[in-house]
Parts: sequence; C-alpha cells; structure tokens
Amino acid sequence: MKTKKIIILTESSKFKNNCVAGIEKDTGKWIRVVSDDEDTYGALTKDDIMYKDGTMCEVMDIVNVPYVKAVPTKTQPENILIDRNYYLTKDGVATLDDVLEIHPKEINDYIFGTRYSSVKEEYLEELGVDYSLTLIKVKKLVFNWRENNKGQLKLKVTFKYNDIKYEDMSVTDPDFYEVEEGTTLKKAYVVASIGTPYNGACYKFIAKVFPIDDI
Repeated sequence: MKTKKIIILTESSKFKNNCVAGIEKDTGKWIRVVSDDEDTYGALTKDDIMYKDGTMCEVMDIVNVPYVKAVPTKTQPENILIDRNYYLTKDGVATLDDVLEIHPKEINDYIFGTRYSSVKEEYLEELGVDYSLTLIKVKKLVFNWRENNKGQLKLKVTFKYNDIKYEDMSVTDPDFYEVEEGTTLKKAYVVASIGTPYNGACYKFIAKVFPIDDI
C-alpha cells in the first residue's frame, strides 16, 4: 500500500460530496485526493474520509492517505487516486503556523492568471498557470448570498489580493455556509482552487477560509 502524509487544508463541497486537498507534510507540495467517480468529477464520499474508528477526517488533521497512483490532469496536476481498500489513518493535528512553515503563502500577480472568477481552459498554459491550488493572504473579505439562474442561493465572497478587487467568487467552505449576509473579515488566509473545466471555462473557488487577526 502506498501512502502520502498530508496536512488536510480543505474539505469543501463538491457535488454533495467532498473535495479534499492539502499539502504533503515532508515536501510542502499540494495534493488533491480524488476518487474514480466520474459522475462527481472525483469527489470523495463520507466513507472515503472516515477513519477506522468511525470518526471523520477534519481540516488540519495530519493524515496518511492510501493511494493507487498519481492521476494528474491538465488543469489539476496535483491529483492522486485514493485507494478505497484501506482507511485513512490519523498522525496528529497541525496548526496554520505549522502549515506556513513548510508551505509559505504564495505570491502571484493574479489568482490563477486573471482577476476574474473564471479563466478559459485554453488560456491556462499561455498564462503560465500549471497548478490548481494556492494558499494566499487576502483582505477585506465580504460574504454575500447570490441567487443563481436556478433560484438557488449560493455563497460568494468579494476581497482584495495584491490590491486587486475580486468580486463574487464562489465559496465552497462548509464552515461558512451559515454566515450572515454582509459578514466581513479584515484579513484571512484562503485556499483558492480551480475546478474541472465546464464549457471551456475553469471556475475559481475559495475552498477554505482561515480568518487571521495580525496586521
């Protein structure tokens, strides 16, 4: 059995299941754990992220993840295929400071190459975007609930990064699904992700929000 020791940084919502990603503890490299379920574009079920004792894996857990092989795609090169024959095993709990020590905040001109909430798949290579996960520090986050074309309320956030304003980016962090309209955070670390291409576009998501109080 092959394993990766990962500090879990996201357990975000994906097709009513879970998109789980983190950093490899020894290298600080991004890892996204996926299944072979094509209907959910690789999302993980609750059973996939359960320990043998029945408790659930949580963000900041240090986890030994059994996997079959690396399954990179053009837009998500960090993917590994979970081995469902084995349980995850927990090897401790990390702090945000632990994470930043082995994986400092990332600094880019833009989030995934543009200032918009999506980027065309065909532009990613041209823009030099060969990754789909990033840990960045942002400020002036404002949460809002927006109605989509199906009449469903979806959580969005507006914030500043590198003094550039990003508007109405989708939030898939379930810890904020009860947040009140207009809630504002002065600063936060966030994990931003780009999803599987849809109609030629890769949409950007805020998969995890870590509020911070420093100046």
